[in-house]
Amino acid sequence: MGSEAVHFVNGKPVAVVYDMAHTKALYIRVKNSGQKGWKSKAAGTSNHDEAKNRAIAWYFEREGDLKAGFQLKSKQFKDVAEAFLDNYKSNMDAGLPKHSATAYAEKKALIHRYFLPFFGDMGIDRVGKAGIEDYIKFRMTFWEKRIGAGDDFIEYERGGRTIKRRVKEGKPSAATIKRENATLKQIFDYAQDQGWLTLAHKPKVMDIGGRSEKRPAFTRKQMQLILGKSWQRKSDKKLARTVVHYRDQLALYIAFLYYTGIRPGEEANAIKWKHLQTDLDEANNEVRMIVVNAERAGKTKGSARKVIPKGGLWTVLDYYRAKQALFCMDDDYIFCTYEGDKIHSMKKAFSRYMDELGVTHDAYGKPYSLYSLRHSYATHNIKELGAWIIAKNMGHSDVKMLEKHYAHDTPVDHHDKLS
Repeated sequence: MGSEAVHFVNGKPVAVVYDMAHTKALYIRVKNSGQKGWKSKAAGTSNHDEAKNRAIAWYFEREGDLKAGFQLKSKQFKDVAEAFLDNYKSNMDAGLPKHSATAYAEKKALIHRYFLPFFGDMGIDRVGKAGIEDYIKFRMTFWEKRIGAGDDFIEYERGGRTIKRRVKEGKPSAATIKRENATLKQIFDYAQDQGWLTLAHKPKVMDIGGRSEKRPAFTRKQMQLILGKSWQRKSDKKLARTVVHYRDQLALYIAFLYYTGIRPGEEANAIKWKHLQTDLDEANNEVRMIVVNAERAGKTKGSARKVIPKGGLWTVLDYYRAKQALFCMDDDYIFCTYEGDKIHSMKKAFSRYMDELGVTHDAYGKPYSLYSLRHSYATHNIKELGAWIIAKNMGHSDVKMLEKHYAHDTPVDHHDKLS
């Protein structure tokens, strides 16, 4: 093997070109400031002069990186992301707060579906502002490109089962991007904590959409219509028993969300009859309450909360359990299938009902959803109960989220104070 030093610093060689006895290919190696050993790679050419120029250029490129604060051997994003997942799971298994199986599954899915395909082999400290901007563009068109290529289904894990559903057309909302970016930020924070990324090179993860908008809530007049009509939809005696059951379930679900502010989906769906409990207040008076997240899979320890419903929900619940419920034992789910299993989702049934009523969008063109019942709870009760009580009932740690997303009261709601 022959070698030639092609650049010197303080009389010592720092860039070398060499060849191997068994091949005509040339190789280069450099030794940068503060580096103990040499770094080598193929020159990519068999021309000695060209290899010499490349060795010198590589040396100065690495010197520039060092002066800019970059690590010469950057940790690849994919390695950091996997290490982040392993660390999260270890914390979850150890029972640390705010580390749940549900959140772990969501983060894992995000990392493998979006982050790794884009950032993959990129050095964690080389992402920068441009990398984040390019990622946002990639994410905004991700499913449009997949659908265009004929790949319009998505698979994910839920409750130990693999779920496959058709992808929704259109770009992700600002709220979706913000929620996903929270995990991306955590990965960069973890890299900094491990010493793989300096603060100077940690990129700022931008969200989209500018100022957050309040979510749509129903008016009081709309809620009177929605609640009233919901129980009348089963009056046709020709309806099958299964249809009657599901229409009853939807009517109860609507009332339940509107009078409690509980989150639709897993939070409401996991509630059993035994979670309707009684406790004593400071004056030893019995108080009926609903215990939320008591057994919900993946929730962190201590996340269960006691909710006091508003209005006449107890009368509705007691009557339904005594007269209409097909499954009413303590360990039965309140919201269940005709066979007694926990119901998966009420989204489609609620959407069809809204279409029947012609109540699909608010005055600003925003579509209503089951979450609009939760938002309506906050809007219609904040004046009477106050932001703190509403926030605690809804499961927020403070009133910031309530003020930012849920409060819809207007001067009309406070006319008594203004007139």
